Amino acid sequence: MESLKQMKLNSVEGFAEKGPFVSGSDISFFELKKDLSKTDRVFETKTDSRGKFVIETSTNFISKYVKLSVSGLYFNEVTGDISDMPITLEALGDISKTHYAKLNVNILTHLITPRIEKLMSEGLLFYNARFQAVQELLNAFRIYDVSLKPEQVSITDNNEAANVLIAINSILLNERDNSEFAQIVNDIREDLVDGVISNTVKLQIQESNHDIDAEKIKINLINYYQQLGYTIKVGNFEEFLNKD
Repeated sequence: MESLKQMKLNSVEGFAEKGPFVSGSDISFFELKKDLSKTDRVFETKTDSRGKFVIETSTNFISKYVKLSVSGLYFNEVTGDISDMPITLEALGDISKTHYAKLNVNILTHLITPRIEKLMSEGLLFYNARFQAVQELLNAFRIYDVSLKPEQVSITDNNEAANVLIAINSILLNERDNSEFAQIVNDIREDLVDGVISNTVKLQIQESNHDIDAEKIKINLINYYQQLGYTIKVGNFEEFLNKD
């Protein structure tokens, strides 16, 4: 692992999205050591109605790596309802490029976090580890030739990365209640640690990747944000669905 130095960080902001987490969801921002273990320092705040958060840190961090977690209820874009049970998602970030970090947390960041940690423990740099983990994850969903940075992706970006995020959200939510959704997320996350997702889990993904009503999901998302007072556009994420 590369040598690290203290990093000055004034603030961090971003979006917590499954669909968007509801107002008042808990955000925790952790300082990490060189080995990616947590120090005793943690900064906390709450999300607004879009899942947006801002944390004022104004301090030096002992390394350039940080971890973010969010816990709360979220908007289910498949059903159009708020979840009836909370979920916790995580993200790893590198704060070396700016004093004002932007770090989103979503299903992609959550699924690849343990894989990044393992690859870095084996000597890969953060950006190389993240690239490999992303490709391994997308391959499991039969999504190829796409490059993205999960901690910089939001479902409201209306671009290719946002389309991938919405597609994977939709596949995992399709025909699952909140408990079943949490279970398959956990199964994928655990499998991906070693870079190989089991055939059993791949089959569950494949079986979920059919009969998804993309137009209904688009309408659900647009209407939800409209109720919050925001106008968004949702791209053609269906191009990443129904991959046989």
